[in-house]
Amino acid sequence: MTPDQMSQVHTALDHVAVLSQQQLAVVHDQVSTVPRDRWADEMSYQAPGILLGYRSVGVDIMAGGLDAATTLGVSVAAMEASTLLTDRRVESLVRWVAENAPTPMAAMMKIGGIGQKLVLEGPRSYTYTLSEEHGTTARRYAQPGACEWCRYIAVQEHRYEHYGSEWVQTNDADRFHEHCRCVLIPASEYIEPDYITDWDRQVEAVRDEVGGYGKNTWRDHLSAMRRKTNE
Repeated sequence: MTPDQMSQVHTALDHVAVLSQQQLAVVHDQVSTVPRDRWADEMSYQAPGILLGYRSVGVDIMAGGLDAATTLGVSVAAMEASTLLTDRRVESLVRWVAENAPTPMAAMMKIGGIGQKLVLEGPRSYTYTLSEEHGTTARRYAQPGACEWCRYIAVQEHRYEHYGSEWVQTNDADRFHEHCRCVLIPASEYIEPDYITDWDRQVEAVRDEVGGYGKNTWRDHLSAMRRKTNE
């Protein structure tokens, strides 16, 4: 799967996520002047259906991209089923956020994060399974402009392939932060974009400042990379 093909799939998934945010914003605007308890009821009633609908669209896009650009046998139904957030879980999460976030705007941000996760969670989880079925591993595809965390993970996979995540002491679920836009591609089908080499140089550039390299220094690397970005 070439970088251009990955970028096209990624762009389409981005559009899906943006559309879900826009539709949520319409609902918010419709009830923005009502009391908070009624606002929470309306968001809890309408938002889950919006989010779950866009999840299905995201699965179709990712499955179609993998099917067209790889030699792997892709199952849309299996990708749809691989999501960890069930319909009931989405409904309860949205209600809890709507009722307990300090402000409606804070709730909207959090619900938006749930939407981003829903669009990409099924494709990510399924890619792990598909990779294992074909005797390979999953590689992160991060677009140009990705945050320091995602660039750092991408660099570790660039250096160590499937051992890369072991250089960050976290589990697979934590590798994707809230609002993360990265997707996963089976390593056997992954062609690394040229800009990953530039990110590798960015990580190396802060190595002296951090004072070493290893499993326990990744947070220091991220802090130093952020400082460099903001300079």
